Amino acid sequence: MKAGAPIAIGSDAHFHLHVGGFDDAIQAAHRIGLTQDRVINRSGRSVLEHLEARRPRPRLDFGGELSTSDFRRDQPQDGEA
Repeated sequence: MKAGAPIAIGSDAHFHLHVGGFDDAIQAAHRIGLTQDRVINRSGRSVLEHLEARRPRPRLDFGGELSTSDFRRDQPQDGEA
């Protein structure tokens, strides 16, 4: 908590009917004072914003080199108009 790192909350389900059940995790987050702005996966948009804000990293399937524009969602991908 002190480091201020972003956190992803999960269900830690060990049974298929419990997948996606976040009640216990959310209660634990409230108990320790975790604020919503620190939770990366509070919505689909927040996950994408977190990923897009990170610095680009080389991907082996692109030959290990890419520019920041390769990560922008507002640009057409291969085959898109």
